[in-house]
Amino acid sequence: MFGIKKRVKKTIYKITGIFVKTLCFLLPLNHNVIILNSYYGEQYDDSPSKIADAIHASNSNVRLYWSAKAKTIIVPEYIRIVIKNSLKEKIIFSIAKVIISNLRTWFPLNVKKRQIYIQTWHGSFALKKIEKQIETKLDDGYVKKAKYDGSICTAILSSSKADDNLFETAFWLNKKCEILKYGLPRNDFIINNKNNDKIKNDIRHKIGVGQDDFLVLFAPTFRESYRFDGPDLDFESLIKHFESKIKKRCRILIRVHPNEKKLLKEFNFTEYLLDATNNIDMQELSLVCDMLISDYSSSVYDYIILKKPIILFVPDIKKYNIERGLTGNFYNNPFYKAYSFKELLKIIDLSNFDDLSKASELISKNINSYDDGKASFSVSNWILSKLKKQQKKIF
Repeated sequence: MFGIKKRVKKTIYKITGIFVKTLCFLLPLNHNVIILNSYYGEQYDDSPSKIADAIHASNSNVRLYWSAKAKTIIVPEYIRIVIKNSLKEKIIFSIAKVIISNLRTWFPLNVKKRQIYIQTWHGSFALKKIEKQIETKLDDGYVKKAKYDGSICTAILSSSKADDNLFETAFWLNKKCEILKYGLPRNDFIINNKNNDKIKNDIRHKIGVGQDDFLVLFAPTFRESYRFDGPDLDFESLIKHFESKIKKRCRILIRVHPNEKKLLKEFNFTEYLLDATNNIDMQELSLVCDMLISDYSSSVYDYIILKKPIILFVPDIKKYNIERGLTGNFYNNPFYKAYSFKELLKIIDLSNFDDLSKASELISKNINSYDDGKASFSVSNWILSKLKKQQKKIF
């Protein structure tokens, strides 16, 4: 009896799904509707949020919808929230003329031919191999979704010539996909405010640190098959070495990758070791932190364009190379690399931090960055221009 009920329930669910998909497919597109997504709706952030803000500033008649995990996330008053995987999300997705996402696996329905789909991607200047470069190491389900994403992509945002090459060779893009060489909208904030002391002080106040504290952002990327031992590092010793070097109070801010949030409970946070993973934008952290310690993460790009000191802490490089693999960006640029905790302390003790900044400046020149602080409005203008042209065709 239980088996019959289960089969009936499954059949009803399947029929309902087909009905909803058919209904949504038949709904006409609305040229004034745009739906956006970032990291599956965790919060209002990254490039999609900056594009939404710029579109609203340019044309307040456009209705902007944000796919979110919960209604409680904080968004501007002109943003309408739709809950992820809800019927409303499917309906809005099916009538939206423009779809914008920073991930390749968020699609409640198939994209229609006449919809404009913009991929903003969440990383830049890749140090680790990604997508087609490691196809055989990726989950089959992900590869299928990524290939679909590439096949329906109208445009993808690029921050540099290095990214152009990456997208052309590793993203399975269709031949008509346009690479928008505007830079990343999320970086407008750090470029336009790098000399704005008031904003920097406000962010420091929000974090709960002093205006003169030396802030080090520790932001490792994720590991697929093994645990990263970040929580086990001797942060107390690291802080002492920094304070001995710079003669001021040091705070280390921990920013784990979204896929590694479970690690947060393993850190012993104190007033000197702070959790900076949730409720603060990565670009805000980049703006106020004085130095970055990372590994194979694309977070290094923010510090490169800001010409700030970077140390790559890579004690597991052999293991990571087997699991993932590294690109020429990692090997062919003058990053300061520490292959052990002892080497990390040695770099802090013996290096001139100005030299670390100069290394970032040199890398910045090498990669030919497109970021000019105007990416949000450049993308917004591109979208609004497309909408205007297609509306004229209708009438």
